[in-house]
Amino acid sequence: EAAMIDELTALDNIVLATGGGAVMREENHRRLRERGTVVYLHACPDVLLERTRCDTNRPLLQVADPLAKLQELYNVRDNVYRSAAHIVIEANRQNCHKTAENLLQAWAQKQT
Repeated sequence: EAAMIDELTALDNIVLATGGGAVMREENHRRLRERGTVVYLHACPDVLLERTRCDTNRPLLQVADPLAKLQELYNVRDNVYRSAAHIVIEANRQNCHKTAENLLQAWAQKQT
């Protein structure tokens, strides 16, 4: 995973959507932050459960209480995600168009 992040972050003009745990490795965290602009699309555990409840491709959530697992992951990861991010976008209940609009506005402000 670290070698892949290293290789991908060396490229120009890409959008890289990492897996949720990728930023948890210090080496990945550092490379992502130094070589690009990291955006954290923040959502609370209950919203994440709503979005993922029918997704069977998430092994960490194949447990008896997926909301408790999401809360556990959130408690561990949120501060790390925020420390890696150059931009944090609140993406709880708004639609994807509003989230994209907010991201574009934040991006424009960062560029000035």
